[in-house]
Amino acid sequence: YVCMDKFLDSWHSYQFRYCSVNNSGYVINFSGTRNSSVKIPGEKSKNHKEYRAGVLQDTNKCRLFHDFTNGSRKLSHDELFGIATNLIQVEAGIKYFMEKRMEYPELYPDDVRNEKWKAHLSYMEQNEYKPQYCEKYCPYHEACVHCKNILSTIHTKRRGMEKIAGYHETFYPMEEMQEDVYDAISRAYFAIGKKYYIIKAMTGAGKSHSYIKLMREYPDERFLIAVPTNLLKDEIVKNAKGMGIKAMKTPSLEAIEDEIPKGIWEHIQKLRKRGRHRSVHPYIQKELKKKDIPCLRKYMKRREKIKGWKGCIITTHRYLLSMDEGRLDEFDSIIIDEDILFKSIISNQGEISVSDLKRLRKETTDSLLSNKIKKLLKESETQSCIEVEGFEWDDEGMDRKSMLFDIASFCRTERFYLRRRENDKGLEEDTFAFLKPADFPGDKYIIVSATADEEICGWYFGEENIDFYECKKTEYMGELKQYCEKSMSRTCLANNPGMVESLMHRFGMSRESVITFMNQGIGELHFGNTEGSNMLEGKDILVVGTPYHAEFIYKLAAASMGIEFDEGEKMSLQTIDYNGYRFQFTTFQNEELRKIHLWMIESELEQAVGRARLLRNACTVHLFSNFPLHQAEMIQNFSFEESQEM
Repeated sequence: YVCMDKFLDSWHSYQFRYCSVNNSGYVINFSGTRNSSVKIPGEKSKNHKEYRAGVLQDTNKCRLFHDFTNGSRKLSHDELFGIATNLIQVEAGIKYFMEKRMEYPELYPDDVRNEKWKAHLSYMEQNEYKPQYCEKYCPYHEACVHCKNILSTIHTKRRGMEKIAGYHETFYPMEEMQEDVYDAISRAYFAIGKKYYIIKAMTGAGKSHSYIKLMREYPDERFLIAVPTNLLKDEIVKNAKGMGIKAMKTPSLEAIEDEIPKGIWEHIQKLRKRGRHRSVHPYIQKELKKKDIPCLRKYMKRREKIKGWKGCIITTHRYLLSMDEGRLDEFDSIIIDEDILFKSIISNQGEISVSDLKRLRKETTDSLLSNKIKKLLKESETQSCIEVEGFEWDDEGMDRKSMLFDIASFCRTERFYLRRRENDKGLEEDTFAFLKPADFPGDKYIIVSATADEEICGWYFGEENIDFYECKKTEYMGELKQYCEKSMSRTCLANNPGMVESLMHRFGMSRESVITFMNQGIGELHFGNTEGSNMLEGKDILVVGTPYHAEFIYKLAAASMGIEFDEGEKMSLQTIDYNGYRFQFTTFQNEELRKIHLWMIESELEQAVGRARLLRNACTVHLFSNFPLHQAEMIQNFSFEESQEM
């Protein structure tokens, strides 16, 4: 461009015509005034430039551009040239550039009339100069958070996914990562102090292998391992026994659901829903006295056997949360596999409508319960996030028929969120929602997870109560290809019926190789039930969807952690930076609410993608979502229309 500068000084008053062999060409005017080029036959004319003038309203995202627009300092020729290559892509960008120079004559006195820059800009525009990368000329490129050029930094397109310059992840060899995971779990095992030792490691990094190895190395120690699903529980106990470890798994009523008489199963579910978990087994014993039910008799026998078991026990998150302190004290170490906060606490919600709560107040003789309901109703007149004191409920003398829901959990809960009918479609009346309290009475817990977040764990458990460590990472052996131009939310798929089937045909996928929303009725796995499954390991799979939850769930989670926020805030389209990308996404403005929202979406997607075990298998996952994941290769300009035509 220095040569061009000299060239323009000598030739700015001449016109130059270039003709190609097919007699089509351009007329380029160097006279200092803008001229239209000759239209090439067959070429489609553009109605407007790629960027509208509105993109220039948000200049604060680029430090150099801010210097230019505010006259903070005199910019060098290189800096001005770099800015100019960006502005010629914008409607009225040339005019904006020249007016800003005229606005600060004390900085640019050598060229008051801008004649030289008019010629520069005209030449650059007609020769279709591309926006220069920030790293080529900007003195701030190593210090600020930016994308490849000024335009992508200050303006993110509706369906764009702009890579943030300078963002990179450090990867280590597979063996080094595995050693780090094992060392982290070992350090937590030997650590002294009542804390939550949280270890974050990639899906497939060998978390379960590491703690099973630890169990084998210390055969005299009693380990309690809690996993999210019965499927994973079965796999862990099988692997542990295969390594010579004395281990048993807790029996599960869900595993024999199909064998239990319908009426008995429905009553068990009612007891659970009402929080009467300790009444389940007495009820089963009562039914077994009436008649022999083989599956339940076998279940109760296994349950009695595990009570006297002195070895290691593999169980589920749900079972762990129901164990009392005396039982937990029998174990030397408690290890929780996967993020119990996301999968088993936030998902364990209770609710009661305002009318049912008023009715309960009339029926109860418990003054503590009555006063709690009175305060809750009073506070709800002016706010949605409400804090009231919790207490242990004594159900003696309570009419069991009036137990409409889990009253015990309601009484212990201290924070509630009111879902208002006017703001929540599908609600018949205002309803109080709450997270059922989860007790962790043991002295120390080790949590190993691929999706745990340090800040959110600190909000829930208390920053002073956690010891967080993120293990080393390694590159995928397989490929994660992400197609981000459509949101693929439930609404998006509802508005594009047949989209998932079309993508299945496009990539040659069977129904069993697809993970999407449960309401699509495709595949055995869906968002919400992917943890612990190895049925898709090493296979090419298709993951379709961005798993949003109802808005109130994010607010309920935040309120339960004591986070303050604008109760009336609604999700809206925001430009955000996440996982090395700048993109537009429908989320919250409030940073804490946004943090919870993005964490929950990322957790669900990472678990779905992780079913292929890309770390150890040379397979491919095709992910259709507008939320970027680590190590994803972004595929641009994918033809959805072509998929639907097939």
